[in-house]
Amino acid sequence: MVKPIAFRNARAPQAYVSHTAPRPFHRTELSTSGTVRDELFGSLDLYSEVKVIGRRLLSSNGHTAPSKAQAQLQAYLRQGKAFFQAAELLDYRASPLSYYYSFMNLAKACALVRDPKFNDANLHHGLSAGAGTGALRNHDVLVRSAGVFQIFYQSILAGSLPRSSRLNVAKLLGYVSDVSHEYHTLKFGTSRVHNGRMAGVIGGNQQAHGLLAVGATYKEQKPPPVLVRSKHFEVVQLGAIHASNIFALPADQARGMLFVETKKTFPPVRAGTLPMKDIAEEIVAALGDSLSINPFSGPWQFAINETMPGRIAMQEVLAIYLVMFYLGSLVRYRPWILEAMLDKKEAWIVERFVKTTPLTFLRYMRNIIDGQNLVYVLR
Repeated sequence: MVKPIAFRNARAPQAYVSHTAPRPFHRTELSTSGTVRDELFGSLDLYSEVKVIGRRLLSSNGHTAPSKAQAQLQAYLRQGKAFFQAAELLDYRASPLSYYYSFMNLAKACALVRDPKFNDANLHHGLSAGAGTGALRNHDVLVRSAGVFQIFYQSILAGSLPRSSRLNVAKLLGYVSDVSHEYHTLKFGTSRVHNGRMAGVIGGNQQAHGLLAVGATYKEQKPPPVLVRSKHFEVVQLGAIHASNIFALPADQARGMLFVETKKTFPPVRAGTLPMKDIAEEIVAALGDSLSINPFSGPWQFAINETMPGRIAMQEVLAIYLVMFYLGSLVRYRPWILEAMLDKKEAWIVERFVKTTPLTFLRYMRNIIDGQNLVYVLR
């Protein structure tokens, strides 16, 4: 019989801050009486249609010829919106191709904003679809040596994809929150994403440290490897009262959480004042490419993403892009393979993916393009 791992008790909190967070964990929630989709595109229209604001965004990212770059940015954002609107009118069997072209234009907009040297001359997709048939587990996306996706990937993550990487479509769906229920129900596996919150705590030694509350989507989900046996973090036991006070977690929910402290400590800025900026920077540096900021309303500020086989870093926005590319490729080149897939149990997850993830992708891209963490909700 395997003995359960015994974690030490968390440092006794003397003071804490959890209701406010510095960048990048801070998110601004905006409510609308319209639709979230219209608000997202409306905020991007600000950069494409109001030239002075578009040029200001580009200048702040190092562009020395913002007027020229703004015309290019305008084209990408307009195309992204046009393809998105066209896709919404189509059946889910046909819409992935148009959604993918929307995503690709938004990815180019992101690349242009972040890199003044971005060159779109003869730029290919950087991806190709594998020749798989049958169940989703048999289908792969092949990553080429250069193209839009590699540039997009490197604009979000610090690393780069190994050449000729083969990414399994079923495994990519494990990063997509919109279909996590379908993924689990159809027994593809467990989610590869762990949602979390951060807090700053002053312990009994009057030193400050970071404290994370990390949740599992399902009980079968194991703790993220980046937190276990880490030189930056230590898993601890946090009592129900402290979990309630710091994270507002009820006792039954706290039992399913993983609590993690930063090993590094910080002196308070002044008596009773936590160095939240320093704590946040330590967490961001330690989590690296596994960290993504949630663009959704709710208590979870961020997600910790497990790597794919081969230790390839992956996040939800990238997984959505890749799967939509693959489905779009089937629509264009092998529709009979897609139709055969839709005669199987996979039809449920494919339909839900196509109908729900475009808005999620748009939420991420709105924030990635201008660097603001905005969360839109219905009033």
